[in-house]
Amino acid sequence: MTVKNAYDSMADRFAKYLTEEDCICAEEADAYRFGIEVIFLKLVHIASYLLIAVCMKRVLEFIVIFGIFYAFRKNTGGFHARTRLGCYLFSCTAIATALLLAGAELSGKITMGLTAACLIVLFCISPVRHENRSLEEEEISFFRRRLCLLSAIYTIGVILMELTGYGRLAGLLLSGLLLVTALAVLGKLQQFCALMLVLFISTGSIFIAYEAEPESGKELVIVTDCSQSMQDTDKEYIVFDFIKSLYAVLPRDYQIGMIAFNNEICAEVPLGSSYAEAAECLR
Repeated sequence: MTVKNAYDSMADRFAKYLTEEDCICAEEADAYRFGIEVIFLKLVHIASYLLIAVCMKRVLEFIVIFGIFYAFRKNTGGFHARTRLGCYLFSCTAIATALLLAGAELSGKITMGLTAACLIVLFCISPVRHENRSLEEEEISFFRRRLCLLSAIYTIGVILMELTGYGRLAGLLLSGLLLVTALAVLGKLQQFCALMLVLFISTGSIFIAYEAEPESGKELVIVTDCSQSMQDTDKEYIVFDFIKSLYAVLPRDYQIGMIAFNNEICAEVPLGSSYAEAAECLR
């Protein structure tokens, strides 16, 4: 039996037990099962991190680094692996790397400089959105306010540590902050690469279809999803630039139209419209 099958079976049994004991209703069983899986996975991760720290003889360092990492990560978001195994291996490697960095001796100026650089990067890109969770504007504002407060407390603490001779502790805090920043940057790159892949595949499909049917393939209708989830994925509206570029590069005898929708059709450009008409609609 694999590890995945083991915790799936455990979650099933526990959810079934809660249902049979009338602790929860049957409709809630799936939600509780998911919660049990998440708790179990977190326990496995933390136990593995502690084992790594014990093997590296840096348990106290791990506690400090992980505390800072967890506090900031809740507000910044960042890189997420596609699979559970990938997440486990990546996170264990990241923790081991942070513990290795914890042994570096840095001057106060370097510590403060790296701290400032990390906080500036986090302010610019946080919170990093994830495809499995869309964020409303109110949530984004909340996370940003909390990040500001946390950063202020962190900065004051690091300054006091440097002034009172606890530079070693400030270095440990910096290791946790560097880890958070690295994951946030990777998360942003992950989001951008996913969008570029979609645009690349879409462009390739269009030109393949055009080459395959040079005579009859003269019409193209672009269907665009403008729901909140897609706005979170493409906050800079790169897809709009992509659509306008199609109007610019396709042959003149190629008629293009567009439909944009969320819960219903919210914008429509008829076939044969010009670049200017499409640009006006996408404004």
